[in-house]
Amino acid sequence: MSDNRCKIWPEFAAKVVLDDGVNPKAFTVIDSPRAGGIYLIDIDSAEWCEVHIDEGSLRVKARITTRLIDQRAETHHRPTVTRRLIDLSLKTPDLSDQNRAERLLCKLVNDANQGMNLGSRSIDTPGLLAWSESVHTFELKRLFNLLKSDGNIETQGMAITVTESGYERIRELNK
Repeated sequence: MSDNRCKIWPEFAAKVVLDDGVNPKAFTVIDSPRAGGIYLIDIDSAEWCEVHIDEGSLRVKARITTRLIDQRAETHHRPTVTRRLIDLSLKTPDLSDQNRAERLLCKLVNDANQGMNLGSRSIDTPGLLAWSESVHTFELKRLFNLLKSDGNIETQGMAITVTESGYERIRELNK
């Protein structure tokens, strides 16, 4: 696996972050939009991710990504992928479509608050995949349709707008 690739999702570009001297040399620090941001990964876990590319393993990688995002939300700025996390993710069920759609809505609101235009050319697809525990981009369409049917987003052509109902849903989730 080359150094300019995500260790979890090697088909996506990432960057290796220089060791700050605080982390053991056995870990690589990666900044990957597909994994939702910066994470550490040990050699054994990186090798597991590299060789496990079947559909079931991709679902496990999506659950690992969810855990990394959740840890970052709990102020773990550099969550770590270890075999323990992989084993836990092997036993954890996928999130429901409703939970995945709500996570996608959170990402959309976060991106909109950072000034990102939610038009198709500027959407952070790797980030949307990460936040929604999705493996494939076609899953995003299903989740967008769920958000639209719940009245949380509106679409016009390729443009996506979070509705007042969507913002209210985010406020409820954040309570």
